[in-house]
Amino acid sequence: MATLAPIIFFAFKRPEITRKALESLALNPEAAESELYVFADGPKEGATAETLQQIAATREVIRSRNWCGTVHIAERVQNYGLARSVITGVTEVIEKHGKAIIVEDDLVLSPYFLKYMNEGLDLYEDEPQVASIHGYVYPLLEKMPETFFIRGPTAGDGLPGPAPGSSLSRTVRSCTMPSA
Repeated sequence: MATLAPIIFFAFKRPEITRKALESLALNPEAAESELYVFADGPKEGATAETLQQIAATREVIRSRNWCGTVHIAERVQNYGLARSVITGVTEVIEKHGKAIIVEDDLVLSPYFLKYMNEGLDLYEDEPQVASIHGYVYPLLEKMPETFFIRGPTAGDGLPGPAPGSSLSRTVRSCTMPSA
């Protein structure tokens, strides 16, 4: 593997789901040498006491241990919402590192996830038609080859980053490889 891609993790107010996702991430052998960026969204205006408690509990989980070798935590004071949170977080990390693995709080990862994603990012790094490497594909009725291309990125992606002068939002193919 060339260099390990940084991991971007998005969370809001689901402490137990967040714990399961981060625990599954930490079980990947590559996690110990990976850099993790956590973006914890803030409360919406007028949030209830229950919501504020859920946000606080989620942040406690995030801060409870070093889930990866290096951990950066951005705790938003106000609510960005999913779209803005993802766009700003991904943009920040891609601009700094050129690639990233994106994980949302409701994913439970295979212990081979980081190996798979990093190998895929390395393999397709210079392929301009590949925008992302998917870690999941919805169940398909037809038998598919071991690797195949589909349109459009989703959560659980590895993004190689846009080519200079291009846009992250372009429509290109992405490769889905089977999980180990």
